[in-house]
Amino acid sequence: MPLFEYKGVGPAGKPVKGSIEADSSKSARMRLKQRGVFTTDIKEKSGKAKKEETATFKIGGGVALKHLTLMMRQLATLIRARIPLDESLSALVEQTDDARLKSILSQIRESVNEGKSLADSCKMFPRVFTPIYTAMIKVGEASGNLDLVLGRLAKFTEGQLELRNKVFGA
Repeated sequence: MPLFEYKGVGPAGKPVKGSIEADSSKSARMRLKQRGVFTTDIKEKSGKAKKEETATFKIGGGVALKHLTLMMRQLATLIRARIPLDESLSALVEQTDDARLKSILSQIRESVNEGKSLADSCKMFPRVFTPIYTAMIKVGEASGNLDLVLGRLAKFTEGQLELRNKVFGA
C-alpha cells in the first residue's frame, strides 16, 4: 500500500504533518478527515526512498532493527517523563525517519486513541512486535511500570542487534 505524506490542520486548530498508508490520495484524505485533520497538502512518498531503506537489516515487517531499538528507547524515556501515551506516540511519529515505522506508529496511536491498550495496538503488527514484545508491554501496562518494561525491551533489542552484527561480521 502506498505511503502518503501530509500537512494539515488538526482538530485543535494546530498544524500537523505526518504519514499515512492508503490505497490512494483520496482515501488518505478521507481517513485524515475522519480523524479531524483537514489536509492542506498530500503527496505520495517517492519509491526511491523505499528502495534505499531495503539496504539495512530489517525484521519481518520491514522495519530496521536499529530503528525499532531507538523507538523503544525514546518511548521509554517519554513515558518515564510522565508524558501521556498518546502525546508520546505523536512525538515519535514526528521524529521517526523510517517511513514504515512512522506508518506503524501512527496506526498504533490511532488505535490507542480509540481506547485500545498499547499491547493490543502492537498486536496488529506481529511481524514487528513479536509475542514477547506484546506480552511484556501488557505486563508493563497492568503493573504501572511501562517505562521500565519499554527500557528493558530496548535493551533486549539492542542485544539482538549486537548479536546479529557479530554473526554478520564473523
